[in-house]
Amino acid sequence: MKETINDCLPEDLDWVIAYQASMPLAFFRALSESIKADAESARRFGLAAGAFRVSAGDREIVVDETINARGYRSSRSVVFSLRREVIVVTISDQRGNIAKIFSGKPLLTPKGRIHVLVEGSADTIPVWEFRRRALADLFFSS
Repeated sequence: MKETINDCLPEDLDWVIAYQASMPLAFFRALSESIKADAESARRFGLAAGAFRVSAGDREIVVDETINARGYRSSRSVVFSLRREVIVVTISDQRGNIAKIFSGKPLLTPKGRIHVLVEGSADTIPVWEFRRRALADLFFSS
């Protein structure tokens, strides 16, 4: 996610624009572009044996890794789903087992930054950390 809003000083912040960018649907659209850039970086640096593919819709982003090894094809994926005001992150393994990793809600902090409030935590995390928590295992494990 481009950090243009997050680069403003609070006293210079157009809070109306910033607040709109933190609304779930607008945030999810920007998140989609950032995830595509993350997958491209992972491909460029050859972080895994497979190929990463990102498919995105209005309410779901799927990051899929397909591995072809010794004639076998397997895939794993991380799915970001927008459900009302919350983004739910799930992972599926090669066997098709699906597990929820975590969920979070975008918000505008008092300092005028867009962060994510992770379910079960009182703390917020930056958007890049939200993506890292969701995608690091997919990108960095073989």
